[in-house]
Amino acid sequence: MLGVLFVLMVQEGAPLESPRSSEPKDVSPIHGRLTAKYRARWTGSDRDQDLYELLTLDASLAPEVTGALSARFAEDLDGNRSVAGRYVFDSLDDSYHRGSTARLYAAYVQYEAHGTLARIGRQPAEVAEAVTFDGISLREQFDGIVVSVFGGKPANLFESAVVRDVTGGAWIEGAPWPRGRVRLEYLHLEDENLFGLFRNDLVGLVLEQGTGPLFAWGRATALEGEARDATARLTLTLPELVVDAQGLFQFETIQALASGIDPYATFLLPVEPYAQATLRLSKSFGERFTLDLASTSRKLTSRGDEGTYNREFTRWSIAPRATLHARLTVSASFDFWQSTADDFWTLGGEAAWTAAKDFTLSAGSAFTLWTFDAFTGEERERVRSVYALLRWKLNRELSADVRASVERNDIDTFTTVEVGVKRGF
Repeated sequence: MLGVLFVLMVQEGAPLESPRSSEPKDVSPIHGRLTAKYRARWTGSDRDQDLYELLTLDASLAPEVTGALSARFAEDLDGNRSVAGRYVFDSLDDSYHRGSTARLYAAYVQYEAHGTLARIGRQPAEVAEAVTFDGISLREQFDGIVVSVFGGKPANLFESAVVRDVTGGAWIEGAPWPRGRVRLEYLHLEDENLFGLFRNDLVGLVLEQGTGPLFAWGRATALEGEARDATARLTLTLPELVVDAQGLFQFETIQALASGIDPYATFLLPVEPYAQATLRLSKSFGERFTLDLASTSRKLTSRGDEGTYNREFTRWSIAPRATLHARLTVSASFDFWQSTADDFWTLGGEAAWTAAKDFTLSAGSAFTLWTFDAFTGEERERVRSVYALLRWKLNRELSADVRASVERNDIDTFTTVEVGVKRGF
């Protein structure tokens, strides 16, 4: 509840500011946002209440010295953490067997001047893989060429001990011709978990080029000296038409790895080699109607390798959107999935009404013929959901939203109410 109290206290001392006010404003060295969300969920037999708070800060500490902080706090308000047997609202936060948990995503201080950047603390590694580490990074620019090195200990949020874990790497990039970019990345990870100690070295090459309305991007990686995957993307942007095509090919079987390189393969089944192609199209018909189309197809290199998390499939998606009135917008979505095991479809729709400049109400409904819950391993059929969302922007810094939803499936009826507040400062 501390986050809610903080929001209310700050708001109490900051009356609504007139957009025409000509009084000078104080320039604060600290800027950020605090988001607090209360969530209540219940079924016919179970219930759960939680409070989530997300704090982000940017601070000017001295000339050329800045700092940043990003943290999440969660509090279980009703204490259902040691439920005997199956509990439908289980979560990672409940596994700690205490009411309050915290996650520190980033906390660092950096110095930047004359093309040099030095950063120390918890920070993201500036490579494509989602790796956060506690350590040091240095970046230097030389006549259009940027070079960076980093190293430290991986910040694995869900591991209790990271004594033997180490990470490090480097990247270099440049723009050798107009609208072009070349980037070479290297990442080393040593990660010890329940399945052993993993040492992985990943090298990535990124190429991109723009010409007129076309933009091309590609990335290829090698793991332990062997080709791992390759991705290519081509985007065409015209005044009323956007076409995006993407292809991905995975060359080798992905099994247990350091969690920073692939956090899922370590705990799920191996992912066998496959090729996947996606085509997206967005077309505007004047100012009132837009149509989005998409198709994705995945084919395994060997069809005999299909598994629970490794299937061939084709997905078709249609999403029209229309502005019926200056304050009323309606949209719909239809998805059809074809796989070797099952075919299923989903259908949904939403209407959004802007009652005032800073007040929006939206409501929608969706029907899913069949869905799979990856966390519980349960299959759910004929899932129906209805929701309503209210957004209210009180002033430039403060906004609130309320969301209520009801989902009915062949297991139970799930009701969720969320109340959120965002405060910028």
